Amino acid sequence: MPMKPAWVMCESDAFDLLNAIDERLATARLDQQQHDVLVRLQALLEDDLGASGGQRSPRGADAQPSGVPRAH
Repeated sequence: MPMKPAWVMCESDAFDLLNAIDERLATARLDQQQHDVLVRLQALLEDDLGASGGQRSPRGADAQPSGVPRAH
């Protein structure tokens, strides 16, 4: 039996949340735990969008998430 997702978020809301996380990581003074939680949430959202076929294009085609190095 396939597992049902614990929660569902439309793509536009996920992109809005990713943008808000990017802004928070770039501008806020966060302690290590807060930073780590936001980075983990960001990764979960990006994985979910990738699995559903969505492409992330938050503030432009070249935008990269803050604090998360990209492996090429």
